[in-house]
Amino acid sequence: MTLAPATSKDIKKVFDWRNSLDIRRKGNGQKVEWAEHKRWYDSVLADKDKLLLIIEEAGAVRLEREGKQCEISVYVCEHKRGQGLGKAAIEEATRLAFCTWPSIDEIIAIVKYGNHKSRLIFLNCGYLAEYVADGKDGFYRMVNRER
Repeated sequence: MTLAPATSKDIKKVFDWRNSLDIRRKGNGQKVEWAEHKRWYDSVLADKDKLLLIIEEAGAVRLEREGKQCEISVYVCEHKRGQGLGKAAIEEATRLAFCTWPSIDEIIAIVKYGNHKSRLIFLNCGYLAEYVADGKDGFYRMVNRER
């Protein structure tokens, strides 16, 4: 498994992933328009506090630093799941985040309450789960403080 920094050449691939039915089901269900995606993508590539990493041809990891905290978000294409790519990507991206930004104290991921597979993968990568009640829709705040 390799993680490579996203480049301008990856913009269409990431656009297609963001608009996949699988991803839209997990989010707000809305398609992302090309102009909105291009603005977002260009801003991510230009921001020193954000990293977008491509998991081979299988998905992406987004790291976003804010102060002493970094948020991680991972997407593996539906047809590539079950091959250990998500776990390997989380482990490598976690290591990379702590190396890239030595001032961060923790890396967090937000996992919806019903997403048991994602929660288990983060747990297997050394993250701790903190359940957060948010009205009727709870979520897990997965936290890694180990370097």
